[in-house]
Amino acid sequence: MIDRVARSPLDRVLRVWHDEYDTIRHWPRGARHLVRRAVVITVVDTPALMFAAWLMPQVAVDDVMSALAVTIVSGLLTFLLRPVAFLVLRQGIVITAALTIVFLGLTLWLAQGLVSGVRIDGILWSFVAAVVIAAVNTILIGLLGLDEDESFYRNTLKKLARARGDVDDRPGPGFIILQVDGLAEPVIRHALRTGYMPFLSSWLRSGSHRLGRWEALAPSMTSAGQAGILHGSNEGIPAFRWWEKDAGRLMVSNHPDDAWEIERRVSGERDLLRDGGASISNLVSGGATRPIATNSRLAKGGGGIRADGFSLYLVNPYNVTRGFIQFLWTIILELFQARAQRQRGVEPRIGRSMPFPVLRASTSTIMRDLLTDLVIGEMYRGTPIVYADYLGYDEVAHHAGPERPESMDELIKVDRQVRTLARAAEGAPRPYHFILVSDHGQSQGAPFADRYGMTLDDLVQQLAGGDLSMLAATEDAESWGSLNAFATEVLRAPGRAAGVARRALTSRTSDDGLVDLRSPDDEPEPEESPRLIVAASGNLANIYLPEIP
Repeated sequence: MIDRVARSPLDRVLRVWHDEYDTIRHWPRGARHLVRRAVVITVVDTPALMFAAWLMPQVAVDDVMSALAVTIVSGLLTFLLRPVAFLVLRQGIVITAALTIVFLGLTLWLAQGLVSGVRIDGILWSFVAAVVIAAVNTILIGLLGLDEDESFYRNTLKKLARARGDVDDRPGPGFIILQVDGLAEPVIRHALRTGYMPFLSSWLRSGSHRLGRWEALAPSMTSAGQAGILHGSNEGIPAFRWWEKDAGRLMVSNHPDDAWEIERRVSGERDLLRDGGASISNLVSGGATRPIATNSRLAKGGGGIRADGFSLYLVNPYNVTRGFIQFLWTIILELFQARAQRQRGVEPRIGRSMPFPVLRASTSTIMRDLLTDLVIGEMYRGTPIVYADYLGYDEVAHHAGPERPESMDELIKVDRQVRTLARAAEGAPRPYHFILVSDHGQSQGAPFADRYGMTLDDLVQQLAGGDLSMLAATEDAESWGSLNAFATEVLRAPGRAAGVARRALTSRTSDDGLVDLRSPDDEPEPEESPRLIVAASGNLANIYLPEIP
C-alpha cells in the first residue's frame, strides 16, 4: 500500500526538526562516532574561516577561539534554519538551490553578529566567505578521507525522503541495479585485482556477490543494451544512430522523441520496472512508474519527476558548493591530463577539447552525486526496484581510453558510490539486493582518420564518385543525452525561478520544452533527400542508400 500524507508547511518544518533530532539520538555508529565527526568538521571549518579572513580584507578574525565560536554558532543556526527551506520547496528546484547557498552566507552573517572577534563588512561578503569556507572544507575533507555517506545530511536524507514522498510499504526485498556505462568485464577484473574497487572486491571475497560475463554482440552500445535489459528485447535497433527508410529520417537513440519510439516498439509485459520501479538517467524507462531524467519519457511518455527528488539533493548546502568546486576542478584536471597525454605522445588518442571537459565534469561530479542521492531517496521511499546509469566512466573512457589512468580513477568513484548506497540501504524500509551491470564494453583503437588518413564519410563519398548529396552522422553525441535530460527536468519544475531559467535557455529549448545544450553543429540536419547516409556508432558504421529498397 502507498502511504500519502499531506502536511502543512509548518507541519513539514516540525517534522524535519523532529527527524534531525531523531538522527542525532540514533546515529548509525553510536554517539561517540557522531561527536568525533562533529569535532573533525568543526576543526576543519575553523581554519577555513581563518583562511577566508586571510584571503579577504572584508573578513576579520581576531583569534582562533573567535573563529571556533563563530563556526559552532553558524553550524547550530544552520541546523535550526535549514528546515525553513521546506516552506518554499514546493516553489521549485531553482529556489531550493538558491536557498541552500543563501543559508550558508546568512548563518555565517548571523553568527558573526552574535560572537565578538569576527567581523564581516556586509552580508554580501558573508556569502563570498561561505563559498571560500565550503571550498576549503571540500579539499580538507577529501584529504582526511572523511566519508560523505556518514555525514549528518546524508543520514537525515532517509527521513526527508519519507516526509517528502510516497512510501511503498509492500512486503518483500528490493533491487538496486546500477549500470556502469561502457565498462568491459576484463577492465573491471583489472580494477578489482589492482585495488581500484576495494568495496566491490570485499563483496566478492565475502561470497555475497559474484562476477559474471555477457557478450554485447552487435550493436555494442547503450540503447540496444538497455532495451534488452529493461524491456527484454532490442529488436530493430541496429546502432546508436540509424536511417529509417520507411520514415525517411535519422533515428538517434538519445533524442527524446526517438527514445520514446524505441521504447514504444520494445515495451511489453517483460518491462523490468513496470510494477512501481524507478528509472534514473537512462535512455529507456523499462516501464518505470517513476522515470527520472529518462530520455524516452521526456517527450511523449510523460512529465518526468516532481521537483521533490532534486530538492532532496539540494537541501544539503554542501552539495551545491562542493559540486560547483569539484566541477571546476575536474575541468582544470582534464585540461592538464589531455595536455600530458599529448606531450607524452600517447597513441592512439583522440581530441579532448571543448566541450568534452565540461561533459566530463558534469557526469563525474554533480550528476554522479545527484544520481546517488536520487537512488537513496528511492530506497527510503521503499521503491521495489531501481535502475540507474552512472555515465562517468563511459564518458572518460571514450576519450582517454578504457584502461588509461583517468578512466580507472572513475572506477574508484564508482566503488565509493556503491559503498555509499550499500550503507544507506541498511536503514531502508526493505532489504535491498545490489546488482551491477554494464550495457557494453569498449576496446582500445585508433580513430578511423588517424589510421587511414581520411574520415569515414570522406572515404565513402570518394568511393561513391564524390557527387552524391550525403548526410554524415559520425560525431560522438551520446554523452549529451543524460545532461540534456537532467536540464529538461530542472526547467520543467514548477515555480517562477524555473520560468526565468526557461527564458534564459529559450534558444536551447524546443517548442515542447526539451533542452538541447549542444552546439547546433554537433548533430547534423539531413539535406533534402540525401542519396547517401553514413551513420557511425562507436566501432560500427552503417551506410545507407535511401533510393534503394
